[in-house]
Amino acid sequence: MECRPPSAVAAVPGRSSRGCHSQQTAFEPDRKFGKRQFEIGELREILQIGAKQYEKFADFRKRVIEPATEEINERSIYKVEWEKVTQGRKVTGVAFDFQEKQQLALGI
Repeated sequence: MECRPPSAVAAVPGRSSRGCHSQQTAFEPDRKFGKRQFEIGELREILQIGAKQYEKFADFRKRVIEPATEEINERSIYKVEWEKVTQGRKVTGVAFDFQEKQQLALGI
């Protein structure tokens, strides 16, 4: 079976997609701080996105990062926010902030 780019839910701890498990530990948030930072190349490797795909950061953001964070926010127990990491004007990485969503108590 070919290991295709994972869905965003697969990047959430404890979830898997299409038999690809490497991204689970890579995206697992730091339990103390809930933050993880990745260089662009490292993130491309984890998500199995080639260097020629989405060469401009604007395309990478619009087609990969934003849909993935929306999917995680909708389907998981985490709320994730992200911000770009820059060096001068160049985007060098992405920082994710994972927070566990508050569970509503059932009034039973």
